[in-house]
Amino acid sequence: MAVQRPDLPLDVLVHKLDGDLFQRTDQRMDQQGAVQQVVQQAMAEAGVMDPVVAFHQTSVYNHSVFEAVSRIV
Repeated sequence: MAVQRPDLPLDVLVHKLDGDLFQRTDQRMDQQGAVQQVVQQAMAEAGVMDPVVAFHQTSVYNHSVFEAVSRIV
């Protein structure tokens, strides 16, 4: 049974994309894409149709966590 899109959006913080493994922008984008696929697949398996999902890359080395949280709130 399919579920209608929830009224509340889902925000995903993709954290720690600033380490040695993700020095290039394309590596960070590839990793975020992998996370997006997993989330979208999980939502589809749960029967959620057309979910509103926003992804935010964050780091402990700058203010990106605070910026992402302020966008969410």
